[in-house]
Amino acid sequence: MDNSDIWKIVLVIAMMIFSALFSGTETAFSSVNKLRLKNYEAQGSKKAKKALKLANRFDEVLTAVLIGNNIVNIATSSVSTLLFIKLVGSKGPAVSTIVVTVLVLIFCEVLPKSYAKKNAEKLALAFAPPLTFLVTVFKPFVWLLNKLSSVISNGDEAPSVTE
Repeated sequence: MDNSDIWKIVLVIAMMIFSALFSGTETAFSSVNKLRLKNYEAQGSKKAKKALKLANRFDEVLTAVLIGNNIVNIATSSVSTLLFIKLVGSKGPAVSTIVVTVLVLIFCEVLPKSYAKKNAEKLALAFAPPLTFLVTVFKPFVWLLNKLSSVISNGDEAPSVTE
C-alpha cells in the first residue's frame, strides 16, 4: 500500500462522512417541527429563520441533498473499487460492492437517519447555514430535476403532507 492508497482511503472516509451528513440532513428536515422553528425564529434565532425557510422549501432541499448524496456515494464506490482491485485483483469490484453497500447502509443511511429523526430540530438548526449554501450551488440542477420530474409525472404533484 502506497501513499496514493492512503489518500484514497482518507477520501472514501471523508465521502462517507458527507454521505452520512446528507442522509441525516434529509431526515432532519423531513421530520422537523416547523412550529418550534417559528418559535425559535420569534425569539431572534437566525439559524431558525434559515431552517424554517428551508423546511418550507423541502422539495428543493430534498433534491439538493439527493444530488449531493448521490455524488459522494458514487464516488465512494468508484474509489473503493480501485482500492479493492489493487488489494484482491479481479474480485475487487465484487468485494467493493459488498463492503461499500454494507458500510453505506449502516453508517451513511440507517444510523444517521435514526439519529436525525430523534434530533431533528437540533440538526436542522445546525445544518441550515451549510444547506442554504448547498441549495444555492445546486439551484440550476434542482430546477432542472424538478421540471423533469414534473414533466414525467404530467405535472401532477402529490399534495404535501404536513403536521
